[in-house]
Amino acid sequence: HLRRDRLASEGTALPGSIDSARRELGLVVIIVLLLALSACQRNSSRNPLLRGVTLYNREAWLEYSYRQREETNESLRSDGAKTRFTEEVFEEKLSLRTKGYVYHPTLLDFSAATVLGLQQAEFEDTAGTPVSRSSSDGDIVEYDVSGTILQRKSYPTSFYVRRSRSVQPRPFRSSIESINNSYGVTWQYISDKTPVMLQYDVNEVNLDPFIQAGEEEGSRDNTKFLFEMGYIFSKHNNLLFRYERESVEEEPFSTDYDRDRIELTHMYYFGAHHEHLLDSRIADFRQNGTFDSDRFSWRERLSLRHSETLRTTYQAEIADRSQGNSSGSGGVDEKSLFLTAALEHRLYDNLRSIFNVYHHDQEFDGGPSIERNGGGASFRYYRHNPWGVLRITYSVSTDLQETTGGAQQLEVIEEERTFVDPEPIVLGDPNTMVSSIMILREDRTEIYQQGRDYRVRQVGNTVEIERVVTGRIQNGETVLVSYRFRIDGAFDLDTTNQSVDIRQEFDFGLTPYYQFRRQEQTVRPASSESIIPEDIRAFLVGVEYGRGSLQVTAEYEDYDSTVSPFVGYRVTADYSRRFAGGGRGNIGARWSDLEFTGSQFRKTRMFTATGGYKQAITPTLTIEGAVSYRQQEDSLSGDDEGISLDVGLEWLIRSTQFRLDYRFATFEDELVKRESSTLFVEIKRRL
Repeated sequence: HLRRDRLASEGTALPGSIDSARRELGLVVIIVLLLALSACQRNSSRNPLLRGVTLYNREAWLEYSYRQREETNESLRSDGAKTRFTEEVFEEKLSLRTKGYVYHPTLLDFSAATVLGLQQAEFEDTAGTPVSRSSSDGDIVEYDVSGTILQRKSYPTSFYVRRSRSVQPRPFRSSIESINNSYGVTWQYISDKTPVMLQYDVNEVNLDPFIQAGEEEGSRDNTKFLFEMGYIFSKHNNLLFRYERESVEEEPFSTDYDRDRIELTHMYYFGAHHEHLLDSRIADFRQNGTFDSDRFSWRERLSLRHSETLRTTYQAEIADRSQGNSSGSGGVDEKSLFLTAALEHRLYDNLRSIFNVYHHDQEFDGGPSIERNGGGASFRYYRHNPWGVLRITYSVSTDLQETTGGAQQLEVIEEERTFVDPEPIVLGDPNTMVSSIMILREDRTEIYQQGRDYRVRQVGNTVEIERVVTGRIQNGETVLVSYRFRIDGAFDLDTTNQSVDIRQEFDFGLTPYYQFRRQEQTVRPASSESIIPEDIRAFLVGVEYGRGSLQVTAEYEDYDSTVSPFVGYRVTADYSRRFAGGGRGNIGARWSDLEFTGSQFRKTRMFTATGGYKQAITPTLTIEGAVSYRQQEDSLSGDDEGISLDVGLEWLIRSTQFRLDYRFATFEDELVKRESSTLFVEIKRRL
């Protein structure tokens, strides 16, 4: 309040004053409620109106935390340019929590919690001249109230009101504060004949960078309404109706749309022992706003169990879909028909055979028509022998695709994909427009840049995206990928696949295995540029050994392809152990050597090693540490190397908890050297 008075006296605008006042009012109400309920526990005889309120599991915590983050980025070129960013954040918080009920838990059972605190932050950025220094401070307000009314009746009602907060560090930028305000109510009618559920939820997320630096605040408002109603004709015959309404507004990407989903599902079990199933579903989806999307589908699936060893499944689905694009122009209208039938047979429990055929028709309004017919068979066999278990799998399939008509451009919008080293993200859609690829951070606060954060490589009909180690994308991070691709030309594509997998699992832990794959593709006319046929003849030989906590794998792969052939070696090892003194440790290593001999020669070699150890010094004192090392040699993308170190300590002294974490990482490639460190200290006292 003193800060607000000072700003007001200086004539400074107070952004978000209405939201601030609203959250302070909510906080005051919750604190007063908790204090009043606590007082009524001690003076229930003098508070007849509150005499029926009972509290239990009351807790109070006082918490102090400090986080210091430093990052440097140094150019390894002749200019030697270097940037440095530091951030310090200090927080003080008081937490109150309790559970309770009114008169009886079956009448109103509730829980309430609140967090009140202050935050101060300081920043320094040497990316420009002069050095930029700034600071910020603010309130910490969180609360969570939830409960259930008449939980043992046939019409219970649940409700919640929540405000949660999290701080998310970002490479070379100030951390971003995520505030999530949500509330909702759920009403149920529990019935053996006509169960009903009504649910209403509102979720408002505000993303506020500590330092704006020209960056806009982000927000995402989501409102959902759900209605479900079932009708139980009998134990083996039931009907379910579901309607969902969702509204989304998002900034700064100016996304605004409404969604309606209607779904009717019927499940009918029939036969002498109700062993057969007829599953029917009709679904309608409508989206209007930033980009429109409509889809209607009707699916019928019949599963027949002829005997204990023989089962057949039949499915038919029709769909009518139309979708706009993010630019608001053009779009796609598609009608499709999908038919499939499958037969599954088991012989003596150790031979499983599956046969299937399918037909798929797609017609795009003003664009191409695609007809696909195919089928396949797979056999899984295992046999116990004097040494262990032998497993054999064989599969064969064929797909005949005929494409006629004009061209059609399709779009994938914000598809969730995850980077996991050393594998790239693969976009398998044909004729992907590389220039249209856009990658967002999962919380939509960052647009990653090609070259700085990721690389794109065209490989035949696919596009590979690999992260740059010194960029802003972390290993294991989930991102949102958007791109456009094109279907055009008149061509026929015939594909035949065969694969074999043989492995012998010895009783003493050794498992050698052999895998073979063969693919043949034919395109007509041969001069078609719409798709690149790929013939594959590949085999892999490997061995696994597992004994206790030790796991070792070694593989050799010869992948002969007309598009991207390679020869590769891979070795992995993992070992963990629990020590007598209460310690636990683990180590692991990965090594791979791949040589691509296609139109663009590439040789890559990667080695990673990890290790960790956790030790309880005393029943109240625990230390732990982890280290990770990575080295990659790539004749095309360049070499990189890096190491990361994590050290932690937890100490409980009576009612006080102390926690210390330190993380350090350094990575460099041929152009940039990046270092980062984070120190986190937390003291938590139970009152």
